[in-house]
Amino acid sequence: MNLNRTIKSILTAAALLMAFHSCGVLSDGELARIENLALKADTVASIPSVIFGTMAQVRLERGLFYAASFSTPEARFDEVNALAKASIEDKKRGAKADTYIAILNSYFKALRSIADKERWEGAGRELRGLGRAVDSLIIEHNELFDTEIPEGVSKTAGKTFGYLAEHINKLRQTRYVKEFVAVGDTLVAECTDSLMAILKSKSLNELIENETAGLEANYKAYLYAVSAAGYPPQISHDREYVTLTEKISIVKQIRNRAVSALRAVKNAHHKLYEDLGEEDLDQNVYDEFVSLNRLALEIGKQIKTLEK
Repeated sequence: MNLNRTIKSILTAAALLMAFHSCGVLSDGELARIENLALKADTVASIPSVIFGTMAQVRLERGLFYAASFSTPEARFDEVNALAKASIEDKKRGAKADTYIAILNSYFKALRSIADKERWEGAGRELRGLGRAVDSLIIEHNELFDTEIPEGVSKTAGKTFGYLAEHINKLRQTRYVKEFVAVGDTLVAECTDSLMAILKSKSLNELIENETAGLEANYKAYLYAVSAAGYPPQISHDREYVTLTEKISIVKQIRNRAVSALRAVKNAHHKLYEDLGEEDLDQNVYDEFVSLNRLALEIGKQIKTLEK
């Protein structure tokens, strides 16, 4: 009888504690928004690297067209050798953007990790398992001795303690996630602003325009050279020229969308920081995520085209 009263008293205290703290637990919707933001930010943040990589590819391929227009082995070798050195330098061109991208990716990877349910529900599952083990021992006890310990109360206790441990962990998770997002908000703003500045820079604009003009001029030089030599141009080269032209066109489109998408990442994260733990979400939060999802989807499709 005393055992029953003790267990029931503990259960009552546990229920009160859970009720008192229930408002502080991150909702499934909030966890889903964090996961969504992290995944979309990963796509969006990669754009500057994709742009610089594509421009480097265009520069190399159009340079090979130009090298093919030379009639002597020495001149062709010198041009190809210069292209090899330029290719190494091109890889350095996007290093600054890659640093910001790496920081953003690392931050959002960490955010996803601490917001992962599996990370925090383990203790609850473990205690529920212990509750079942205790219940098995009680059954064994009742079979061996005349004094019976009520199995039902033990089961309830095991389940409730498991849920309580899980709930307390969620409260800890809420606090950690809020603190992490608060610190990360400045970091995200700095990185996205820097990436937007790179995308809007005069130097990137000049790079795109120079490669556009260079591709046309170099391919014409190749066509004139093979025509003068009495050979028809290869269809595979024509196809390569068309592909490179399409890629430059996509880069121009994706550049503008990436600026808007990075701004959406910044705004969505700030709204997450402001409203995390609030019961009623501002409509602006929803709008920011819808805008980010749309832009990320469009950009994702274009990235796949560039990678073909």
